Amino acid sequence: MLEAVPIFIAGLEGIPDMDVWVSWATAILPTVAAAWLVLWALVNPRIGRVFAKIFAVVAVGGGIGILTWGICAAAFGEPIRSLAAFPTLVTTSSEVVGFGAGLLVSGVTALVLSLVGGKGRPAKDRPL
Repeated sequence: MLEAVPIFIAGLEGIPDMDVWVSWATAILPTVAAAWLVLWALVNPRIGRVFAKIFAVVAVGGGIGILTWGICAAAFGEPIRSLAAFPTLVTTSSEVVGFGAGLLVSGVTALVLSLVGGKGRPAKDRPL
């Protein structure tokens, strides 16, 4: 079994409590980046549709993979091994199936909503 090992940075002995700063940075930077992407998507709908399509592809792929993992674990009667980063996220095969199905549905919904709307081409430019 792997154990969590603290990371020490050589030459930074003078900085007090470096792990607090690292944890704040890992929490704040992705949040700020996500907020800017959401604002950018709201200002420019074309960018929003591109982000929705990217999310849809990732969510559908992840949903199918997780759903398959849960169904196979239930069919073979094997216990679910906990994920390294999230040991209490899923503990039974039914939770994995539900999580995969939810991810799959959210991906399909994002894909449908990204393809609906937008400005169409003028009627004279459309092929017959």
